Amino acid sequence: MNLSPKEVIRIQQTLEMIPSDVASILEVGCGDGRITNSISHRYEVVGIDLDKEKIKAFHGPKIIADVAQIPFKDSQFDLVLAAEILEYLPNEKIFLLQKKQKFLLYYM
Repeated sequence: MNLSPKEVIRIQQTLEMIPSDVASILEVGCGDGRITNSISHRYEVVGIDLDKEKIKAFHGPKIIADVAQIPFKDSQFDLVLAAEILEYLPNEKIFLLQKKQKFLLYYM
């Protein structure tokens, strides 16, 4: 995966925002895993995406699902990471994500 220097910096900044007490992460809209693949050895990371092709490159358990139908209980993960997906989501789906215990939104 070829990433521009700007994207590498953005991903690093996103990962630095993860609180120190986090052990498990649900990445919503994980795509090819460009954000969390590099930390899958440190955290339990599960990815959700609708794109059946991109998600194949995600390291770790992956689920093809819509954000409105996440098949996990609230607070099952220490952190829900939703990076660069806001522009694709209606407000009610953003609200559903915010019900999780810890929530990290990143929009660029």
